[in-house]
Amino acid sequence: MISKVKRAPMVDASMRTVAGMLDVCILTVYRMVKSGVLPHYRVVGEGAGKGTIRIPLEAVEKYRRDRMTTGWKPYPMRRKKA
Repeated sequence: MISKVKRAPMVDASMRTVAGMLDVCILTVYRMVKSGVLPHYRVVGEGAGKGTIRIPLEAVEKYRRDRMTTGWKPYPMRRKKA
């Protein structure tokens, strides 16, 4: 007999998951985290290396809502100096 395991709802997401949710490249998510657009924290443990970055889903949903209500604006990128 197979028992069904109930999983807790996902509260935080990985960088790859957030990139998929926002339909952007994972490097864009890294830039958003680095610039403070998306709050994050690191999970440090066995086999995690320097730490796995996690982003609260509430922050991702807030970003999506804000982007939808104010109109889409591309994430500001640094310009290369000529």
